[in-house]
Amino acid sequence: MTLTLRTLATNHYETNETATWNIHTNRVNGFDFSGSGLFKDASHKTSGQYTDFTVTLTAAPDGATNIPQTGGYTFFTLSAEGLVVDTSKEDPTGYFDSKGQPRTVRVLVGYPAKTMLTHSWYDFWYGYAADSGASKLMLKAEANFGLSGTVPVEKVATIHSLAGDMTVTQNADVIKKLASNPDILILGFEFRFDSNAGAKVVDYINKGGVVLMFADGLYSSYMSMNLTNVINKLGFSLQSGLGGGPGAIYDMPASAGSGQHPTATDYIMNGPFKSLWGTAWGEDASTTQTVSGLSGNNHAVVYSTYGGNENKVTMFRTKSAEEGVNNTYKGALFFVGDGGFISNHDHEKYPTIEPFWTDRKDRPIPCTSYARTVNNSEIFGNMMFWAIDYAQFYGINRSTEDYSSWGK
Repeated sequence: MTLTLRTLATNHYETNETATWNIHTNRVNGFDFSGSGLFKDASHKTSGQYTDFTVTLTAAPDGATNIPQTGGYTFFTLSAEGLVVDTSKEDPTGYFDSKGQPRTVRVLVGYPAKTMLTHSWYDFWYGYAADSGASKLMLKAEANFGLSGTVPVEKVATIHSLAGDMTVTQNADVIKKLASNPDILILGFEFRFDSNAGAKVVDYINKGGVVLMFADGLYSSYMSMNLTNVINKLGFSLQSGLGGGPGAIYDMPASAGSGQHPTATDYIMNGPFKSLWGTAWGEDASTTQTVSGLSGNNHAVVYSTYGGNENKVTMFRTKSAEEGVNNTYKGALFFVGDGGFISNHDHEKYPTIEPFWTDRKDRPIPCTSYARTVNNSEIFGNMMFWAIDYAQFYGINRSTEDYSSWGK
């Protein structure tokens, strides 16, 4: 918590070797802030009759005794050691109100609001890019992504792209709306980037953009364009192929590993919505897209393959800076070889057509209409948690604040 302490310039606190400040808050929601130091050590600036000193209060972890208990807004009251003079008038610092009472300070326990740009064909019906259907309802539900939700975030706001097949017009619209630097870009059935739009998406990722790409094999030429104009421009050399058809099931890892295998602390496998070890996901009504050429590439984490064939990967993501990879780009890409991975109109349960299941409160639940249970909605919940977290700490609008005292 960064504060500005204002004093009369005539007091010359900056030259006083012994003048100290000591400020703390009350304890709310399981934690509190405190700090102290010498005025002479604080950065300061004099303007007119006042000198402003910038100081920092910290809430460093203290075992289990200084950790937030719930997400959302927490309000603190500041207290200081020493005397406050003339509190009967409006304080020029804004710290005291007109009655001389200290103001409260609002702290967000969770993530600031995030924006996402979406594009897909038929999104208005099946929610292929999370701007309609059950996937949109899941993102909008406070219990999932809200101040007190499973993922504490202020909100996830949508910037919708032109719907439809990726003609020149749709490519131009994506180019235009990427200029607003959304935190996350979600692509679903069916999209294809020409060289101009592809270059803008690559530039977006290079600046820290996060892309969730749901692309199946119904139109193989589309995937070839996306590989040529986007994915392979990130330093990969991948080729496209085909996996299973409608109703195909793909196993997630059964246990943690290393290298290209997700680790025990992987945000997808160990996300807040479900532990996904040993689960599976299901293809909807089309043919799964696979990619080959990832074997041995230390920039990727692989989650599923077609028939255990490492040259037919059906789900992977790029590694992040925190995973010790010196990428030439700052953003992140998550690829799923099914454009309808999050397909569902509104709590419907049609076999194979809509594998993304939620309950009547829009919470993700397993889908049981396949040959065996699949967990598309819970995987997507963890995926969005990963995307929001990545956007916060490494993304195109990443925070410049120092969170090191808390970690993540």
